[in-house]
Amino acid sequence: MDPNKIQRVRFEDEIARFQTVTGDNNVQYLYLADVQQVFSRVTSFSLNEIHLSFVANECKQNSDRLRIVAYPSEIIDAIASKTCSDLVSNDKFNRLEDKIDGLVQTADRIDRTTQEMLTQIGKIMISMYELHEYTTPRYFFILPAKSRDWVMIEPVQNIFQLHFKLYFLCECSNDPNELHIAPHNGYSIIKLNEFVSRYGSYLQKTFNAAQFLCRLGGIPIPQIMSAKAPSNDAEQKLTKIQSFLGKHQTKLSIANSSSIQKQKTLQTYPIQGADLRELESYLERVDSTRTLGNLYRIITDDGHVRWVCQKHFDEISHNNTMTTYIKQIQAMNGDYDETNKQVNLNQLKLTGANVKVISEALKQGLNISKLILNHCSIYETYFDDLLEIFINMSSVHCLEIINVNLLNYFGLSKYVCPYIKIIFSNHSLALCFNESYQSENNNLFIRVLTHNKMHRTLILSACDFLNNQRNLHECLDSHGMITELVVNHANNIEILNAIYNSKINNQLERLKLNCSLGLPGVAKHFCELLKTNRTIIELDLLDANGFSDEIVLENLFQTLKSHQSIKQVYLHISRMKSSDKIEHLLIDYLQHRQLNTHLRLSFSVISTELIQIFIEERRSLILLILSKKN
Repeated sequence: MDPNKIQRVRFEDEIARFQTVTGDNNVQYLYLADVQQVFSRVTSFSLNEIHLSFVANECKQNSDRLRIVAYPSEIIDAIASKTCSDLVSNDKFNRLEDKIDGLVQTADRIDRTTQEMLTQIGKIMISMYELHEYTTPRYFFILPAKSRDWVMIEPVQNIFQLHFKLYFLCECSNDPNELHIAPHNGYSIIKLNEFVSRYGSYLQKTFNAAQFLCRLGGIPIPQIMSAKAPSNDAEQKLTKIQSFLGKHQTKLSIANSSSIQKQKTLQTYPIQGADLRELESYLERVDSTRTLGNLYRIITDDGHVRWVCQKHFDEISHNNTMTTYIKQIQAMNGDYDETNKQVNLNQLKLTGANVKVISEALKQGLNISKLILNHCSIYETYFDDLLEIFINMSSVHCLEIINVNLLNYFGLSKYVCPYIKIIFSNHSLALCFNESYQSENNNLFIRVLTHNKMHRTLILSACDFLNNQRNLHECLDSHGMITELVVNHANNIEILNAIYNSKINNQLERLKLNCSLGLPGVAKHFCELLKTNRTIIELDLLDANGFSDEIVLENLFQTLKSHQSIKQVYLHISRMKSSDKIEHLLIDYLQHRQLNTHLRLSFSVISTELIQIFIEERRSLILLILSKKN
């Protein structure tokens, strides 16, 4: 049995093999009746989730002996229709299940709302407390102001002869080891005796962070980071200061401190409240703007107060802004999936305020990978504004529109877009209509092409436009920026006519056809159309199927050899045999054409003559792939 005349069919978890029937032009067909002998409930077929249409028989009718074009190299999926009793029982069950789901969802929403309110109240309480407590940056340390003062540190009695400066740290992290010094030259300390008595034990602990940052080069202070000093000199000086503070604080607390002062030497880490609020009184110069150490006080998402530098202030402010946008989207009953960066707007009437929130969020950099408009209504002008941003100025990679009602100036329905999915990727627009293209899609299709200002490649599936070729022609007439066209499953003469008779054909530079030209009649017609084009520079017919028909290849080679504009060709030839007609056609083409060719040969046996041609033509043969089935 010839394996090329066997079709594999998968139904549920079982795969069966059926013999195909050869029809006109050597096309292999699979009859529905043959499959139903094994799988009685089967009524239709699909391949790679694309529904396969039945092909007319010799009498041009579909009602007698339904059949489809066979794909021997693929596994076709069989689809069964449901019985009336199944539909009725399933309908009753689904209605009951929907009611239960509705009650559960309502309870979940109430519970989530309550939890969110409690969380927000908790954050507000934290913020109110910390705004009162943390009026000054919490993390700081001190160093002698001049390098010569280091030699006077060892004797404790020399403490009052030194000039110390205080340096703040940017509170950009909860981990002290990740902090860095504030961008400031430091503040001279007055009343040093009282300052050390009050903050000494706390300073010993902040020095731990300072020493670690010093190892990482995070403290660029001239008096400790000299070019002549060894790499560990700064760390040793910080250790000496820490030891000095411990000794001095002990003596000072015995000699000069009251009982209250002794208690204040036992501060917890970090300090807060009155001690922080009085810190400024020990500093000789305080910024008039109260941005101590050039740090700015902010409130984080969890309600806590931090003092951070300008760089981290901008980063945190940006994150807070994005969080605000997310909350605004959620406030309009939109769903934001943080993990997948997906926004779902379901059954909403998008007002001008809603559109402004979405537009500003996208312009400011909110990361939305996929946006779904499901059963929404929106004014035409607002929709155009959004579409402009989606296509040209956002991070959106996929826009899915399901039954969206576009309204006119008076708020009345103008038309409803049933379904369209737009995928943005590397200057390409991929439009998918789920094989349910309707005339209502025309307006939206044209809007997409009209608003597009950056994507030059348009990707379509011919399966979406069967029986709607005129609509396709109308849409492609508004081509805009498109110079490259990729069409999948173009095995239809009317589809090819719609493309070549539209305005887009006048400026196409690159054309790629995937899983197309499988029928000799369609391939011949394509060659005739290709002869009329004067703009295509690159023709890509390199896909998984490959060409194995002599007539198709002969027409194609003749067309390519005489074409005026094509410079690059991508081609896949399958099942060629040594010295057969296909090989002779290929040799003649390689010898007489002036094109750069990317060639793939699969399931083929080649002669020494063709190998010699490959060697001689290696300059123009850009890529040669020889492959066979594993």
